[in-house]
Amino acid sequence: MLEYLCDVDRWKGKITFPHDYLPFTDLVVWERALDRATKIKEVDGTWAFYAELLPVGIPLVEKWEIKGLPERVTYDNFPASPRLVAWLVDCITDLYTKTNASDPNSQGG
Repeated sequence: MLEYLCDVDRWKGKITFPHDYLPFTDLVVWERALDRATKIKEVDGTWAFYAELLPVGIPLVEKWEIKGLPERVTYDNFPASPRLVAWLVDCITDLYTKTNASDPNSQGG
């Protein structure tokens, strides 16, 4: 399990991912959504970008402990906060990076 503290002033708390890595099936779904979102953003802007990523990003989180959010967060009840969405995308990006980083505990290369 991996936790991320929310640094968005309005939304204090944390989220927890079920693993300290991004499973491959989740990676495939995330990368597809990211590719679509990047293309959409060029035409329709930031909100369209987030609208493409949120339905994929939200289910990657195992537990939401952010003040003001419902116990079960969905695309339909997610706050219209660009900063919160950007933070979630940053967390998933960090999880992806950690998945592909060298293990600092490993011996050799």
